[in-house]
Amino acid sequence: MTPRHGGTKPTTPAPFRVTVTPGIFRPGDVLDVTISSSDSRMFKGFLLEARSANNPSSTELIGTFSNETSKYKQPCGVGSLTHSRPDDAAVKIFKWTAPSTVQGNVKFRLTVVEYFSAIYTNIESSTIVASTANTIAPSTTPTNTPVSTTATTTTRATSSTTAATTLSTTLTLSTRLSTTLMLSTKSSSAATTTTAQTTLTTRGKKMGGNELNSTSLG
Repeated sequence: MTPRHGGTKPTTPAPFRVTVTPGIFRPGDVLDVTISSSDSRMFKGFLLEARSANNPSSTELIGTFSNETSKYKQPCGVGSLTHSRPDDAAVKIFKWTAPSTVQGNVKFRLTVVEYFSAIYTNIESSTIVASTANTIAPSTTPTNTPVSTTATTTTRATSSTTAATTLSTTLTLSTRLSTTLMLSTKSSSAATTTTAQTTLTTRGKKMGGNELNSTSLG
């Protein structure tokens, strides 16, 4: 991954890096690939490729870079991207689309042209992990929190029991009151009957006495 115009590789560590977000992808996912420097250093050009992380010796390019401007071109097909002309920048961000079928983990390789004769090669991203899991979109529907029915059921059962007990007590009291009233009525009736009988007896005795007195007088 060396530019055709030549140049030399500086002996100092590369101040440039390539980062990818997110660090995991599924078939067809679109990821952001960022070229930047650790000290906001400007660069004029670059060459960017996505290759297999499982097979470092493979030259096969993976996925597709979006190219929506004439400022960039794809020298090795859609799996690569480079500048069309020098363009000073400190940061560049590109879109990369994962293949429709998983081909294993991926690493992005980068060459940066800081200026015409200063070229940094073989800059690699961290390993981007391929996943076959289905994408599950975060739910926007409020989750209904399960409400415990134990307390409600217990309360209802207690209320029902209390109501039943109250009703039973009321009925018992009502029955007792009715019985008391009946007994009271019977007692009153009996007392009335006894009084009437006593009155009749008394009258009978008086009448008998009068008759006796009349007989005696006659």
